[in-house]
Amino acid sequence: MIINTRPHKQARKLSYKLEALNIEHTSFPLSDIKQRKNLTSADIEILKDIHTFDGIAFTSAAAVKYGIKIVQDFISLEECNAKFLAVGPSTQENLSNHGLKSLIPKEFQSEGLGLLMQDEGLKKVIIFSNSWSEKSISSNEETEVVYIASHDLEINHEMVKNLQKELESSENIVFIYSTNIFDALTADLSKKALSSTTWIIPSTRIANHVSKVSGKVVQASSAIDEDMIDACIKIN
Repeated sequence: MIINTRPHKQARKLSYKLEALNIEHTSFPLSDIKQRKNLTSADIEILKDIHTFDGIAFTSAAAVKYGIKIVQDFISLEECNAKFLAVGPSTQENLSNHGLKSLIPKEFQSEGLGLLMQDEGLKKVIIFSNSWSEKSISSNEETEVVYIASHDLEINHEMVKNLQKELESSENIVFIYSTNIFDALTADLSKKALSSTTWIIPSTRIANHVSKVSGKVVQASSAIDEDMIDACIKIN
């Protein structure tokens, strides 16, 4: 059984694609996306100077949905001269819906986004991501990088418990998109369940984390639905 753990809206889109391929699956949305209630004072000080940044990056469609609103609170999109960057095609499409052209990396993950910043010679970049972000892109001698949490992710603990029961009772293939979700899900799993579950992972960083606990890890090319599904098909 393929188990999709994305939040409800994203899970639904992925489910349609799996159904079209006649792949048996089910969804356990292990997290919920929530709009941030307030920016921190540090966030506000950074955003006051948004006009001095030459790059604005988004790590997901949700980051665009909530992050664009934050950008517009401090500068109009027409007056913004920064280059917009998207982690992948879906994020790029959401920026396009706001009338914004954006660049995407060759590899649709944080590592690729960091390389794109270097290739474009950007000096100051704001990255909009979720509140769980591990901030894997760091400042260096060439580029100053700051993160702004555009939205919150909240773990659905009841759903986590339900999926834990499922993993204890049968072998499954699970799509995992963050280390936080993986840690919450595996905290109380038996060794038997861990060893019988195959994890489909979208990046090297997350794969390295998961590999410390389980040996059955398959890394997809990226987090986009087609790449995750392709990785799953290859192991069947």
